[in-house]
Amino acid sequence: MLDTHLADDTTLRCEALFDRVAATPLGQNPHALKVALAECDALEHAISSPSMICKLRDLRHWLRLAYGHTLHGYPEDALRNILLDAITGFGGAVRDGR
Repeated sequence: MLDTHLADDTTLRCEALFDRVAATPLGQNPHALKVALAECDALEHAISSPSMICKLRDLRHWLRLAYGHTLHGYPEDALRNILLDAITGFGGAVRDGR
């Protein structure tokens, strides 16, 4: 059995979420939103740092804008970049233990 650490699991989850968002077209997509928010729920159970929880809430906000019913004025490319930056920022905080 492989020895895994909590940080490894959360890092893998962040990478999987990044890949999923990068491959999924933006726009109203209830299934993509449900899957991404479920991934965020799993990540939330694995962290305890208040600053990381705030970063995760920020990430959820951008996911809802990208895939939910929320009306916004962001161009699609800008929204995708913001969302991917939020995932990358959260993943970096997980790796750094912040």
